[in-house]
Amino acid sequence: MYVAAKSQAAQAPGQPVIVPDPPTFKRCISQARNQLPGLKKQSIKTLVAECEQLYRTLMSQVMAFLIQSDWIQADGARLRVAPSDAEVAATLTKDKQQQFPGGKGYQAFLAKTGQSAQDVRFRVRINLIFSRLTAREKGSATARETALIKRLKRLFGAQTLCTAAVLMADCANYRSG
Repeated sequence: MYVAAKSQAAQAPGQPVIVPDPPTFKRCISQARNQLPGLKKQSIKTLVAECEQLYRTLMSQVMAFLIQSDWIQADGARLRVAPSDAEVAATLTKDKQQQFPGGKGYQAFLAKTGQSAQDVRFRVRINLIFSRLTAREKGSATARETALIKRLKRLFGAQTLCTAAVLMADCANYRSG
């Protein structure tokens, strides 16, 4: 949630990072009042509603990422295209050398994005598997990605059940409306 909140705040320069804390949202309300002057005089009820909306938005983003990452890993394992730990490490090292010449700036990147080194390694793993899976599809890059996502939903969607607190379209037990 923190990484998602940092990412969302980065979309609007100057926006503070506010991480909602259900069910009371006390810290969220305090952060909002302290960091967003326009909200100092808002009612508790309004701020709770704002914090709850932020929570639902971030939770949806995080859960969608985690669910799809799980599907990608499962399909990668099933098709035997998952990278070894050594391949992930080599790709991460190469990416870091390209993006942070001489190793400078990587720690600042982690701090800015709120990610840990393990988070980045996980994303590299998922990206490698995703690339290998899309390479197996036909058509343009967009068509291959679309086909892969459809296949993943078909293969794993029925097995993905969510709780009432975290219910989204990728869950088999989701009902719209």
